[in-house]
Amino acid sequence: MAGLQGGAIKEVFGEIVISFCQATRQAKEKHCLIHNEIALLVIHGVLHLLGYDHANVKEKRIMWQHQNASLDLVFRSN
Repeated sequence: MAGLQGGAIKEVFGEIVISFCQATRQAKEKHCLIHNEIALLVIHGVLHLLGYDHANVKEKRIMWQHQNASLDLVFRSN
């Protein structure tokens, strides 16, 4: 699938679709802010597009390490 015309992106790996209603429910269940939950879902989705999975304990550990490191970067306060 072609990426942006004339831009740096040459291919599209896939799509990330987030239901705001579902994200809101999950945020309430976790007692966290909606923007934190959406950031988690976006990062989680990007990791899946990059080939990460969590089908077993080893994969989950690796994916969660990348996920947590990415969230730390997003919410780092300087």
